Amino acid sequence: MRPVILFQGYSSTTGSGYSTAVTGESITDGVQSEVTYTICKGHTSLMNTIDINQSANININLLGSADEKMNFLRNLNITEKSLAIVVVARKVEGKRVQTNARLASDIAVPISDVSEFFFHYGDAYVSSITTGGEYIGVYSFHTETENESVKLELELKANGVFKFGTLGADFQVRLESAVENSQSKVSFKQMILGVKDSELPKREDMVEFARKFPSQTLNAPKVLAFETTGYEHVVGVGHGFDPIAINRNKLVGTGSRDLGLAGELGKVTQLINQIHEIQSIYDFYGGYSDPKLREVAVQAKQDLASLQRIFSAFDSNPIQDLSIPHLPSLSKGTPRIQYTISFSPEFGRRGAQEPKTPFDLFIGYDEYIKNKTKITGIQMRSDTRVNNIIVDFESTVGRHRESYGKAEGGWSKKLLLGSDDFIKKIEIRSDRDVDQLGFYVDLKNNRWVVSGGNGGKDHTFVVGDGSFILGFRGFYSNIIDQIDFVYATFHPAKWSAS
Repeated sequence: MRPVILFQGYSSTTGSGYSTAVTGESITDGVQSEVTYTICKGHTSLMNTIDINQSANININLLGSADEKMNFLRNLNITEKSLAIVVVARKVEGKRVQTNARLASDIAVPISDVSEFFFHYGDAYVSSITTGGEYIGVYSFHTETENESVKLELELKANGVFKFGTLGADFQVRLESAVENSQSKVSFKQMILGVKDSELPKREDMVEFARKFPSQTLNAPKVLAFETTGYEHVVGVGHGFDPIAINRNKLVGTGSRDLGLAGELGKVTQLINQIHEIQSIYDFYGGYSDPKLREVAVQAKQDLASLQRIFSAFDSNPIQDLSIPHLPSLSKGTPRIQYTISFSPEFGRRGAQEPKTPFDLFIGYDEYIKNKTKITGIQMRSDTRVNNIIVDFESTVGRHRESYGKAEGGWSKKLLLGSDDFIKKIEIRSDRDVDQLGFYVDLKNNRWVVSGGNGGKDHTFVVGDGSFILGFRGFYSNIIDQIDFVYATFHPAKWSAS
C-alpha cells in the first residue's frame, strides 16, 4: 500500500508503506496550481515529470501495482529512445514537508536488531507529501533510434512545441500538427486523480480540459507525490543502520545520476518489452524466425530472474552482502525491426489520354506495420474491366476503408479475411487497362474473389514465403488503369548500442 501520511515508514524496494517509527515537526505550503507541458525523452525523464519515484519503478517491473500512477506509466510502453509530450494540470491542496525528525519515544534505537526494525518500519520514512488533484495527458512518439529522436525534436520545434512551457490556447493546434506530420507511431493516454466520476476529454479537447482543470472542485483528493529519507539520517540512529542503507543504495541508487540496480532492472524490462513487441509483429503477419531475437529474449528473462532474486534477498535479509549480478542481455544493445518494402510488376498502363488519379496506401509503410495493419475485406465493381476496388483495413488504432476507381458496375462477392488470412496469390488480366483481378486466400475452401472481363493477357503474382501483401497502388480514371501490389519481407532485427 502506498504511503499516505508524513513520517510513515516506507520500503524503497517495494514502494509500500510501513508502520511509523519517526515523529517531528513540519510546515505546510498552501494551495497551488499549474498547467504545463514537457517533452520527455525516455522512461526516467517521464517518471520525474509525473512524480513517480524509483521505488515505484521497481514495484512496476517486479511486482505489478495497484497504484494508479504506476499502472499509467506501465501502460505507456515508453522506452529510453521514445519521446513523449506530457501535459500536466495540477491543483495542490497542500504540501507537508518535515523540518526535523526523530525516533518516536516508544521506538528503540535500531542497533543490535536492525533487521527486525526494517521488517516493521522499512528502510526510510516519508519526509514530504503532496495532496490534491491532477490531470495527465501523454502523447507518446515511439521512436527507435537516436537519429529518429533528434529528427522528431526538430519537427516538434518547427511546430512551436519546445522542451517545456505553459499551455496557450493554440497549443492543441500545434500539437495536432506535430502528430499529423510525425513519421513515428503515436499513441495518446490520459488519467485524472482527485476528481471522482469525471469524464476524460476527447483527444482534440485535451488542452482546453487541462487549462480548466485547476478550477475544478477536488471531491476525492489523492497523494500526488512524496519524498522519502533514509533512517540513517535521523538524529540518534547512528551507524547501526548503515548495512541496510548501503544495500538500499545498491538497489535503488542515490539520485537521478545513480539509479542503482533499479536502473538496470528498467533496462532489462524495456528490452523484454521491445523484443515482445517485435515478436508480436512477426506473429501478427504470419510468423518469422529471428534466432538472435529469441536468444536474447531467453537471456533477458534470465537476467530479470537474477534481479528479482537480489531484490527478494534484500526484503528477506536486508543486511546480507548483496552481489551485483552479471546481466549479459544488456550488452546486446537495442533491437529494431527490419523489413524491406517491395513492389510487384505494374499491370496495365497509366496512359496519357485522360487525367488519371493516383492511389497508394493510406499511411506510411512503417506506420502500417508498427500499427499491425492488415486487409480484412476486398470487394470490386466491374463490367468488361475493373472499375472499382474497395479495401477494408484494420489495425491497432482502428478501421479504415479505401475505394479506388469509379463506383459503378456490377458488384463482386466480398472476400473477408480473418486474423490468420493473407492474400497468397493474385491473378490479373491486363493489357492497356486492368481487365480482371482475382484475389486468392485459400483455394481449398473457396476463399477468393474474381471480378472483371476476359480481355487482356493472363498474369499471376504469388507472394513468396516470409512476405505479406500490405495493399495496392496505381492509377484510375473511370476504370483501374494500372495497378501493382505492395508487399513486405522481414529480416533479422538490427541491434544497436543502448
